[in-house]
Amino acid sequence: MAGTASTSRRYFALVLLAAGALLVSGCQLTRAVSAWAQSKSHFYVCTSDARIVCEPGSETLARAAATALPPALDAVARAQFAPFPQPVTVYTYASRESYVAHTGQARESAGSVFLKAVHLSPKLLEQEPPRLPRILAHELSHLHLAQGMSTLAWGRVPGWFSEGLAVYVSHGGGAENVSAESARVAISQGKHFVPEATQSWVGPKHAASYGLDAHMYYRQAALFVEHLHDSEPAAFERLIRSLAGGAQFDSSVRSAYAKPLDELWVGFLTATKAWNLSN
Repeated sequence: MAGTASTSRRYFALVLLAAGALLVSGCQLTRAVSAWAQSKSHFYVCTSDARIVCEPGSETLARAAATALPPALDAVARAQFAPFPQPVTVYTYASRESYVAHTGQARESAGSVFLKAVHLSPKLLEQEPPRLPRILAHELSHLHLAQGMSTLAWGRVPGWFSEGLAVYVSHGGGAENVSAESARVAISQGKHFVPEATQSWVGPKHAASYGLDAHMYYRQAALFVEHLHDSEPAAFERLIRSLAGGAQFDSSVRSAYAKPLDELWVGFLTATKAWNLSN
């Protein structure tokens, strides 16, 4: 009986993974399913923080993550108006190849959220030390939203918002190669993404959908999220709390701001144009 229950749980988890994997396509879907099947039985707790689970050989990365984790958790909880609703787990990897195999991400990815856990690539050890805390906070922002929502609801949150929020909360994590000033100039020149109020499960839009590189897309999205916060802080808090409660993004925006997303976007474009004229 226990074996049957376990099999059922694994089947249900695979169904959820497949549903979430509709957010990607082709070889990405294959990688996601393969990653789900990877065993972590050889991982172990190698620091004093039991939330960090290490692949043998990733101890240096794990120690750095253990130092950065408490302040990152506090920063995300404050910025997103609530403690993490579930326990947090962070996996560290000994090689980029292992990270890719266990997450389905590209080799150049530094961090990700997969199956509601944070995963960190040893790529972070090859970069400037300040980047690890920012990337960890970025991924924890994603995790915080994901923990409060069903897999299907999280998958419908527009990518520009989830990435923009994560960059905003982490003070630039994931968008380090593009300054706010450069992003504002590009926006004023018409080289920008267009925010959608919902995300399709099939073929969701990414940076390339708008002819942008990832860092430019993330930075522009973060600027819009920052505008949403700074223009009406109370409305922004209502938006985040509504999303954390499982409400749809479009209805959450309308309820929080008493206006549709496209009207808020026009206000942002106007403010960006004014900024560029004054600088």
